[in-house]
Amino acid sequence: MTHSFPPLLSRAFWVCWAVTSLNVLISAGYSTAALVSQGDSNVYTQYAASRSFALVVVILGVGRFRSPQALLALSAVMTLIQLGDAVIGFQLHDAAKSFGPLGLAVLTFIAALFLLRANRQPLS
Repeated sequence: MTHSFPPLLSRAFWVCWAVTSLNVLISAGYSTAALVSQGDSNVYTQYAASRSFALVVVILGVGRFRSPQALLALSAVMTLIQLGDAVIGFQLHDAAKSFGPLGLAVLTFIAALFLLRANRQPLS
């Protein structure tokens, strides 16, 4: 069953879904690249890829069922994942691995705030 949203909530939902989807797909892309480059010899790469692929399935389900609450939860998870990646990048003294994830975390957080604000607006 899909929901019909007021226009502001609909726009906020799809903006947040697009940003969170981008975040999930980038994460899955990096996991896939690591898996391909290292093969199945590295079990940690396999675990990372498994989790990334699960997040792809979840974001597709969230889009299908249009659940703002589920999207907010997944956006929070992806924000935390990207913040963790940024911390690792800073520890490596690698600007791209620091500021790329940090920027994506901030963008996802802002999109989630937009959805949260729109979800709390009166429906009239």
